[in-house]
Amino acid sequence: MKTPMRLLSKLILLVLFCLAPVLENRGHAQDVVSSSGGSGGGGVIPASYQGSGSFFNRKLGTVFRFSYHTQGYGTQDGVATLGSMKVFNLDNATIFLDGQATLSEDFGGGFNTGVGYRQLVDTGMGFDSQRILGVSFWTDGQSTSADNFFTQLGFNLESLGDSFDARIGGYFPLERTKFGDAKLTSLNNPMFLGNNLVSEALLRSVDTAHSVVDGEIAKRIGNLEAWAFLGGYQIGGGGIDATGYRAGVRGYAMADLLLSLQVTDDDVYHTNVMFGLTWFVGRTHRCNQPCGTLLDRFREPVQRNDFITTTQASEMVAGGDPLRDATTGDELRFVHVDSSAAAGGDGTFENPLTSFSGASAASLDNDTVLVHAGSAFAGQYALKDGQRVIGEGGGIVHTANTRELGVINLPETSVGALAGTVPVIAGVGDVFTMANNTEVNNFTINGGTRAVVADTVDSPTLRNLAINNPTGDGVTMSNIT
Repeated sequence: MKTPMRLLSKLILLVLFCLAPVLENRGHAQDVVSSSGGSGGGGVIPASYQGSGSFFNRKLGTVFRFSYHTQGYGTQDGVATLGSMKVFNLDNATIFLDGQATLSEDFGGGFNTGVGYRQLVDTGMGFDSQRILGVSFWTDGQSTSADNFFTQLGFNLESLGDSFDARIGGYFPLERTKFGDAKLTSLNNPMFLGNNLVSEALLRSVDTAHSVVDGEIAKRIGNLEAWAFLGGYQIGGGGIDATGYRAGVRGYAMADLLLSLQVTDDDVYHTNVMFGLTWFVGRTHRCNQPCGTLLDRFREPVQRNDFITTTQASEMVAGGDPLRDATTGDELRFVHVDSSAAAGGDGTFENPLTSFSGASAASLDNDTVLVHAGSAFAGQYALKDGQRVIGEGGGIVHTANTRELGVINLPETSVGALAGTVPVIAGVGDVFTMANNTEVNNFTINGGTRAVVADTVDSPTLRNLAINNPTGDGVTMSNIT
């Protein structure tokens, strides 16, 4: 769902219905706010109708705040925080310290700490003639479900006004990748490893932290203490380069309760609808509440991510015991051939041979020579007793009879290989020479003298062969059992 605008519009209407119209008391503000933003000694005035109070004023700020938001891009579970903000008054400016602890089922515990500066400036513009400009620097920490701990540095720039806001933020992890403990894990599907097929492996989690740069423009909704916002973000590092967008609304349902709702979408975390709330504990104690003026926003927390953007994957450290043949009890062995592989391969899944030359030396009796889908080469191959030479692709499902799991389908060598192009062999002489109890399956054979020769052998098996224009017979069998 790349553009969930219908869902977004319904959710925005829901939030707007819930948001109480906490109107700006601009007439009252003019009575108590001088053009310099101060009173008396020129400092920033108390943020209350009464101008006093022990819980929320320009010297103390709010004592505590509690927030929670549901999952979104960068985090797969909700995040709860408990924090506080200490503000130091200057003339038409403030310095603030901010810190909070975070907790999530997804990544466990963490923290956010920052220091910032905000200043009231006169823009000389017809609208928002006064704005608050701010800069802040942050350190974030976060644990993951694999018990790895990341830290990052960040910055935020903000321009806050009566009618619109603009924000830019950056988040830069100090470490990119960390690993969890390796555990023996049963695989959902068997997989190739080396010359074997395994159904379990030692896997470890790989946590990767990503850099993010984001920005937004927010527009006040009418005369409400609420804003509609639209922004974008760029996720990079750790093999990811993705651009996303976010859109939503945020505003005060009460003077001490901030609600938000936004939709995010990108190619990594896809579409998420994130709901959030922040409760400023004690802000309205003894009727000591904000006036709805621009100066009140000196004490607002910085709008930024309270998490480190991470992804998690699994990595194989080592394979488990190889699967065995149900009849002989020997390990099932596979020699891989792929004409598009790098030269110098050894026939393993990770380093296939590029042609049949060398496959004879790399293979043993009863091995399976697996030619990957899309391969095309010239050559010929003389099978050894018990060998299978099979081509991948064309929707043909190959199986193996294992002692541990019974008859199983062989896995794809790459995503989509099952439906890939059947291997094509430009024949040279007699292309396939059969031996006892051997199989050739799923190839297109062009030219050559004879495509298949079976002479004085037991139980040769041929399946799914397209034979074109040999100079002799397509298939020759004599003295077979």
